[in-house]
Amino acid sequence: MTKSTYIVMDFETTGFSPSHNEIIQLSAVKFDGKTELARYDQLIKPRRSTVSSHITRLTGISSQDLQGQPILDEVFDGFVDFISGELIVGHNIGFDMSFLDYELDTRKRHEFFATYDTITAARQKMPFLQNYKLSTIKYFFDMNMKSHDALNDCLITARLYQWLELEGN
Repeated sequence: MTKSTYIVMDFETTGFSPSHNEIIQLSAVKFDGKTELARYDQLIKPRRSTVSSHITRLTGISSQDLQGQPILDEVFDGFVDFISGELIVGHNIGFDMSFLDYELDTRKRHEFFATYDTITAARQKMPFLQNYKLSTIKYFFDMNMKSHDALNDCLITARLYQWLELEGN
């Protein structure tokens, strides 16, 4: 499913369960083809969970970084408005969608999003890769960016989507 206008989305979270963990970074970048149109990037202060030392090591985000940041309730509707109506592209998009769907359900909002998972397409079109982690993909594209930062991961995923779907690979 190739579309020239699309949103690349990624979240950083306090863990793997939408019902027990929380989003601590929301990022999305809107593209038309290879042209970036707009960005959304926001750190989020969790309300019911803490940022473990493991998550801090992985993402670089600590509880101190989130002090003074908005809680999800303050920015969620604006984020959903930003991504609505577009194809949502993500690397292992099911993970991010599980958090998005959980938050939509808790707010009784009914939204439908068409999604494209770059990890599935990469496995089909890039059998030469050692694995399909974004950290491996960024080296394939010679992108010197920190992994597990939601905005950087959006940019790496966008480059992968463009290579897979817009450049005829």
